[in-house]
This record gives sequence, C-alpha cells and structure tokens, in this order.
Amino acid sequence: MNAQPFIPPAVENHQSRLRFFVTAQHSERDIAETVRALTAELALIQRAFSL
Repeated sequence: MNAQPFIPPAVENHQSRLRFFVTAQHSERDIAETVRALTAELALIQRAFSL
C-alpha cells in the first residue's frame, strides 16, 4: 500500500494527513492489513498522548 504524508506547509498546521493510493492490484487482504496496522498505531498514539 502506498501512503503519502501531507504536512505543513502543504496543509494548515494541525491538519496533517495521509493519502492512500489503492489500485486494482491491491487485494482485500492488503487493505485489511493496512487498516489493522493503522488501528494499532492510532492506539499507540492515543496512549502516548492520552487522547
């Protein structure tokens, strides 16, 4: 899965994001694994910053 970060100055402060590029070559499993990885990372970030 290809994900490109968009960070300042391309976007406003506190509006950083990732843009995911999904193609017909990506399988359902590829997408599911990406979602699982993002979910795990988000949980770590939330714990680290007490969000």
